[in-house]
Amino acid sequence: MPSSLKPPTRLEEAAAHPIVESALTAIGAFGGLPGLLLPILSNTLASQRHHRRINDAFASIDATLRQHADALHALTDSQYKLISEAILALLHTTSEKKIAYLRRSIANGVRTATTATEDATALGRVLRDVSAEEAEFLLKTARYGHIGIGDASCQDEDTLWIALHSAEGVIAGGLVSLGLLLPETDTYGGHPILAWSPLASDLLALLQDIDS
Repeated sequence: MPSSLKPPTRLEEAAAHPIVESALTAIGAFGGLPGLLLPILSNTLASQRHHRRINDAFASIDATLRQHADALHALTDSQYKLISEAILALLHTTSEKKIAYLRRSIANGVRTATTATEDATALGRVLRDVSAEEAEFLLKTARYGHIGIGDASCQDEDTLWIALHSAEGVIAGGLVSLGLLLPETDTYGGHPILAWSPLASDLLALLQDIDS
């Protein structure tokens, strides 16, 4: 290689993968990354940290996609859409925890087919908007069939009770807005009862560490 030419970065190598490339092309079509709209931000330390996080994440994604090269040839349209949506979400994410969840969702998305394009569209929207804290709450509490909002002393095997004005209560409210928790028609002593939606089950399958 001529000395004047620098070797490609891990980000550039990963971006050459067809799936990643198509996602990046979509970003360009819609105006690019937020940092490109505000060039003054590109020289900040925060921007440099973000670039390093994305660079590392893309290297991991590229390795994952290469590891499952055979599965890539059999991707359904729904899988392709979901993986592309996860890559787009990753590029706009500054949270290291959220990036880790998105990387995991891409790996699981290659191996798990969604049932319909509509499911992939809904899941892609949730992957973009869900916070790392909300994803973590789902992973930790999905074993409960219901989430109760009210007196935390009313615990039972099927229902996790959380206080309305607690950090968990705020997270539960966010999960309701994402369509992951749905209000039940019945209440307990006037306290709302929430149940996990089918979409939450689909998201859980993407976020779980199935290799551990």
